[in-house]
Amino acid sequence: MKPANPPEPTWAPFRRAPRWGQAALGLNLGFIGWLLTAPERTRAMRLFSIGFLAAVNFAVAWAFRLAARRESLPRAVQQSLRLVAAGNAMVGLGAAYLFFEVVRAKNYTSTFSVADALFLLSYPLIMLGMARLPRGDRPAAGRGRIALDGAACVVGVGVPLWLGAVGPAFRDATGPDALLVVLWPGVAFVGLVAVNTALLTRAPVPTRGALWLLLASLGASWLADLIFALDASALVVRHSAIHWSNLVNAVSSCLSLLAAWRFSSGPLPAQPRLRPAAFSPVPMATMIIVAAWLIILSLVTPADPQMLRRILPGLILLFFVLLIREVLVLIDTGRWMAAEQARESHARVEAMVRHSSDVLMVVDAPGTIQFASPSLTAVLGLPVDRLVGEPLVRLVHPDDEAPGRLFLDGLTQAPAAVAGVHWRLRHADGTYREFETAGSNALGEPAVAGLVLNSRDVTERRLLEAELRQSHKLEAIGRLVGGIAHNFNNLLASTFLRLDFIRRDRQLPPELEQEIVALEAGAKRTAALILQLQSIGQVRMLRRKQVELGAMLAELRPELERLVGGPIELVLVDAARPEWIEADSTLINQVILNLCANARDAMPHGGRLTITITRGEPPADAAGPGLPGDYVCLSFQDTGRGIDEPTRQRLFEPFFTTKDVGLGLGLGLAAAQGIVQQHHGRLVVDSAVGRGTTFRILLPVAPDTNAAPAPEAAPAAVRPPPGRKLHHRLTPRTAATESGR
Repeated sequence: MKPANPPEPTWAPFRRAPRWGQAALGLNLGFIGWLLTAPERTRAMRLFSIGFLAAVNFAVAWAFRLAARRESLPRAVQQSLRLVAAGNAMVGLGAAYLFFEVVRAKNYTSTFSVADALFLLSYPLIMLGMARLPRGDRPAAGRGRIALDGAACVVGVGVPLWLGAVGPAFRDATGPDALLVVLWPGVAFVGLVAVNTALLTRAPVPTRGALWLLLASLGASWLADLIFALDASALVVRHSAIHWSNLVNAVSSCLSLLAAWRFSSGPLPAQPRLRPAAFSPVPMATMIIVAAWLIILSLVTPADPQMLRRILPGLILLFFVLLIREVLVLIDTGRWMAAEQARESHARVEAMVRHSSDVLMVVDAPGTIQFASPSLTAVLGLPVDRLVGEPLVRLVHPDDEAPGRLFLDGLTQAPAAVAGVHWRLRHADGTYREFETAGSNALGEPAVAGLVLNSRDVTERRLLEAELRQSHKLEAIGRLVGGIAHNFNNLLASTFLRLDFIRRDRQLPPELEQEIVALEAGAKRTAALILQLQSIGQVRMLRRKQVELGAMLAELRPELERLVGGPIELVLVDAARPEWIEADSTLINQVILNLCANARDAMPHGGRLTITITRGEPPADAAGPGLPGDYVCLSFQDTGRGIDEPTRQRLFEPFFTTKDVGLGLGLGLAAAQGIVQQHHGRLVVDSAVGRGTTFRILLPVAPDTNAAPAPEAAPAAVRPPPGRKLHHRLTPRTAATESGR
């Protein structure tokens, strides 16, 4: 099964980062290493740290500004990065101002100043940038859980901070210093809650890694401000040899540089992930850090039982808040998992519908199409959007409309009913395709609210079934002919011998001689009929030899001219080179005469019959078992009235004829097809009413045409040069003259 989210492309940041960025990141890592050595807290160390962090924040602001210029990023993300860049610029300006204040005042003490105002101004800019990020799709965390995350931070972080550090420092401070004591931890606390909210509600655009790096850098920066507030108010952190506030700020700068490069040059996935994170570590991490601070406080300061009694109710309240939060986490997780399962199930069904070869449709009770699968376009050639909203019966063949309406009405009236129908639906080219449709009533299901129809195109299967039935008919006729042909031939042989013996009597009256001639002609017609029946049943032995079609057709031309007669123009188009086949020439001549006779009957008022010899690969409609790759095509194209589809379906059935009684037996085309199939070929027809008819005989090329014996040469006046046409138009007068020859 396809994963819900495709894996993100790999990314190599150092190969894509500019040189100045690589230098800034390297210096920042060196600064972190230097801070971990716990340098002595001197005035020079303080100036160096402030100046370095000011320069790094300016570099971070410039990196985010460059990332915002990437045109492939969404507009909302570009605006968000500009605001984050402005916030980092404010931090850099505040650090620069603080640097000059420390330089100017030898004994500088932390009081509210312009630097603090610039630092505090960065908070609303960066929070506004986070708010500009696009919202995620189907967030796993609900509003109640996000509110409880904030409440947990208030109870687990705010209460201990106020009781242990901020409250006592606020009571001892006066003027702007009192405001600074409360303001710094307050805005840092709000910033951390904002990071938690953004992580749970914002879409990870362009990638999850880029968003997480950005939020991690902001969270680390505001955590550093919180540590600074604790350091300034209770002087607890200063008991450590490491300057934790500067260290966390340096880590935040490294994360910010990586985030900016991820936004500016990281590869964008083909399908961006729009679902926000399902879990946020921000509240728990913040509470762990504050708990560690409280442990340090209890170790470095004398125990105050009164303060511990004040903290105890807050810890109990925190326990209940965390308990309720975990319950909501379980509820949100269950809801998210159910939504994911529903989404995956919907995606699976959608993929099945999209790739199904069957046509799936949903129609309402009146029979209007509400939905159709994409396979409808492939099967019927009609665009889906054009059919939605149209009545289904407009596609149904007029003869199938009544059973189709009965099928739809029966489904509509019976809830949860299942039924089927066989009908013909119109193709875009005007033809009709046969479908087997199974339907079920889903009107009572709100997600469907209609009749579900599953239709399968069975046109090709029906054609194969018809061919199978035809072959069974031919096989039955062949068995019948095989049983009686021998007896008929014996009787005919005896008849011919007796007639010949009688004709030798010179004393026969003239009228009796005429009767003998008539009897002999009838016997010959009977022999020809037996020959046609044998051709249908495929029981006749073939006398194969290599023949050249052009020469055969040229030799047969005089007989064809007498056969077609009337005002019909006969055009023979020979191939560009001699085309050899292995065939029984007598039987192939019979096929040619049968097809020409049919063309003559299709043009009672005159027209043109074109006989063409070509060479090539078999077309798609001629593909079949036993047909080799190379073939010779002998086509017969007339300009007659054409054949309708019902007649074309039964064209090769034995004894099927459209002629009047006494004018045809319906054996000509059936015999022609049997002869062609005996030669491992195929006889195909292409016709439409008003457009004439084209029969094509597809025969295998002789295996060794180079060694084929030369046929008897036709007279020069009979056979045209290769690739040339021989026109012969017969007027009624010439036809009558030649028929009398």
